[in-house]
Amino acid sequence: MDDEIKTYAAELLKETREEIVRADTKAAILFTAFGIVVAAVLAGLIAGDWSPEDLDRAATVVFWVGSGCAFMSFLALGYALWPRMKHKKAEDPAGHYLHIHTYDDLNALRTALRQSAESSGRTVEQLKVTSDIAWSKFVGIRLAMLLYGFGIAACGGAVIFG
Repeated sequence: MDDEIKTYAAELLKETREEIVRADTKAAILFTAFGIVVAAVLAGLIAGDWSPEDLDRAATVVFWVGSGCAFMSFLALGYALWPRMKHKKAEDPAGHYLHIHTYDDLNALRTALRQSAESSGRTVEQLKVTSDIAWSKFVGIRLAMLLYGFGIAACGGAVIFG
């Protein structure tokens, strides 16, 4: 692999790792913010000050559909935050931390590290793995935001118009 391509792939790998950190931070912030709103609604329900059954029948259904969407948004954020521990496309003998974790024999690990260091594909492989991770995290965040937005709109609309 050309030095120019190696340098470019290394820069992309660094940027992709930074995107993963940003995605995790965004998901954690959204998880907290969503949780605060849900906790406020649950506090009202538990205190008995208000109940979805106080709404007319159609609004009650809309409220529970919205609540289900809000719950699903938490699942999507959990998906975004879930650590990715495996990747099918990893092929180098010691090109990723998960490979290194599997070695019990230090001599075998040294041999694998030597082979990987001599291979020109390590950076490219890591770039592919981290890009897939970043993509899946951002998909989870987008899905969570859509579900939560719909859920809040449905619940709010049910309460206001029901």
